[in-house]
Amino acid sequence: MDAPVRASFGRSVITGVGFGIGLVAVVLVADYARDWFKGGKQFSDKAGVIVKEHRLARTPNNASVIGQVTNTGGNAWRYIKITAEFQNAAGAMVEKCGETIDGVLRPGQTRSFKIDCYGQKDRPMPEFEKYSVAVTDGLAAD
Repeated sequence: MDAPVRASFGRSVITGVGFGIGLVAVVLVADYARDWFKGGKQFSDKAGVIVKEHRLARTPNNASVIGQVTNTGGNAWRYIKITAEFQNAAGAMVEKCGETIDGVLRPGQTRSFKIDCYGQKDRPMPEFEKYSVAVTDGLAAD
């Protein structure tokens, strides 16, 4: 490659990367502004999104929590984050895993979820005595 072609290629790559970064920034700002103009509803335990039921499924190296969440509140929420915390006999947290439910959860709706916590053969998931499941985040959908 001769010098002018190499210089032109370098400028094109830099321009493309700059455009990509700018596009991502615009999308993030637009999403934040849309939420702000909707009244800025913040997710909390008062949102009314609850874990309706759950059960544990184990394999030698992994654990999964399978269950359902229900929206008992008055607002619709999207990107609901569900977190499972695993504790040892002393009550210390030994593992924490989460999953996000895509789509909108409207008032009165119930949705299924599955949280997978992966270990490996040479490093399995730590031993635990108990676990807890909670809805920890979400974005206003109205």
